[in-house]
Amino acid sequence: MGGKIDRSVLDGKGPPCFKISGENYHRIGSLLPPPGTIGNYVQLYICDTENEIHNRLSVMRNRGSNLEVHTSIVQGLKTMLDNLNSYVQVFRCARDALHHDSGANLHIRILHSRDNRQYIRPTANEIAALIVGNDTNVVGCRDIIVCKNNGYLKRISETHPSYTPLQYPLLFPYELRRLPSQRIEDRPDIAARIFRMKHKQLMKLFRDKKFFGNVLAADQDKPITPEDIDEFIYAEIPDKNGDPLAYETVVRSMVHGPCGPHNPNAPCMVDGKCSKHYPKKFSNQTTIDEDGFVSYRRRNNPSNTVNINGVEIDNRWIVPYSRDLLVLFNAHINVEKCASSKSTKYMYKYTYKGTDMATIVIENNVDNPQNIGEQMYRHVDEIKQYLDCRYVSAIEACWRIYEFELQKQYPSVERL
Repeated sequence: MGGKIDRSVLDGKGPPCFKISGENYHRIGSLLPPPGTIGNYVQLYICDTENEIHNRLSVMRNRGSNLEVHTSIVQGLKTMLDNLNSYVQVFRCARDALHHDSGANLHIRILHSRDNRQYIRPTANEIAALIVGNDTNVVGCRDIIVCKNNGYLKRISETHPSYTPLQYPLLFPYELRRLPSQRIEDRPDIAARIFRMKHKQLMKLFRDKKFFGNVLAADQDKPITPEDIDEFIYAEIPDKNGDPLAYETVVRSMVHGPCGPHNPNAPCMVDGKCSKHYPKKFSNQTTIDEDGFVSYRRRNNPSNTVNINGVEIDNRWIVPYSRDLLVLFNAHINVEKCASSKSTKYMYKYTYKGTDMATIVIENNVDNPQNIGEQMYRHVDEIKQYLDCRYVSAIEACWRIYEFELQKQYPSVERL
């Protein structure tokens, strides 16, 4: 029985009595019985209906009933309910769906990227959500009810520690307790929290401790000469013996690719060339051209290289970085000198480009008659059967679940 039950009205004398507040309803529980058991109640309408009459009689016998029930009577009642009771017919539809459509063999294919940066194909092996449309609907309070081991149902709030792994089981497959032997992609919740902590610390470092000088810098605070730039920005592999911590961090986080002939399918490859123009050219000193573009120092040092995936990596493959920031945050942090006011576009394009999107096709897998057991997909007309979806990665989902800031502008400006 559902509803809000108050049993305090009985003081121990007289027949059992309780008070119900609000709407009363009947809890039907799970539609399928636990594995290895015979169903009862509403489960008999859905599970093992070929032996439904026998199962109904067995349930009665197991409860200690001494009444002799004729099979023909139970069969007649079953036939009557199937024909006349609309609720029973709903459960029969659930039975038919379970038996006749146990699961279509489908797969989702994300189409090639468009020119728009919203449609960049994902390169990481991750769990993601695809939401048809642009996902502009606002979701209110969520209502979630769990079933305890004793069979009773319990409503929990969004602040309950079990809510997150129950509501988002694919994002939190290991609940919130298991940590050993887990990879970073297994815990996007922890990754989101750590990234936010590092981001807040980084902003504090810039604003309060003036890591690169005054935030609202005058000309005398800006790195102008090549010597000034070399003081903050590096584009070389550190010495393994002289600075082992920086060496390990650069090799792990600041190596581009390798791409080109070493990996022609790399995400940066466009028309057979690296869109980021790697590998760069060797240079014994930092130079600044007439347009203000900086070419960082990348000395040719054959004795200071590293082998990654069978490719010999030298200074030409290193993404510019700040040594102190890299060691402090142990993360990929690309540091560059802005060449012109056009860099403002780079700062704001991720803010105003919109959400990540993906164009997908849902296709049927069919058996290959020539190779038993292998699967192939049937080609379809992408113009007619494609879906335009919002792409939500696991890390973005966690970031939004925790309601972390997506962007911030100071001072605050509201368009009238």
